[in-house]
Amino acid sequence: MDNSYSKKLRNFEYNLSHSAVTTIWRNQDKIKAAFNDNLLNKKKMRQRVHNDVEIALLRWFKDKRSKGIPINGQLLQQKAEEFCRLLNKENYKCSESWIKKFRACTNIGAGKISGESKSVNTEVTDDWIKTVWPKQKC
Repeated sequence: MDNSYSKKLRNFEYNLSHSAVTTIWRNQDKIKAAFNDNLLNKKKMRQRVHNDVEIALLRWFKDKRSKGIPINGQLLQQKAEEFCRLLNKENYKCSESWIKKFRACTNIGAGKISGESKSVNTEVTDDWIKTVWPKQKC
């Protein structure tokens, strides 16, 4: 929010109460960070309890998906439990509901992997472009 904008004008323009504008004003840095992280689809912005496990799991997931490896809920749950053990969270068990919430928070959807781009050997295509393609040009 811009400092030059008065609170009363904001109250009138957006039909907000004084306390709502004050709360937004006080938490504007958190709100901007949540917006940049695409986390504004929630009513409340809560701190994650096992943030380190979630970060490790999300990095692992992105790495595997970039290689075209399909990952189902069970595999995700097993890997989360493995990260819990590695990060000394031995009393924590990753339930199906935790995985469901994790998928919702990180925008991981279920779907089929389609296309052949991941199955093509890039060395073969590079060689074909260097040797065969120049001969095809007329």
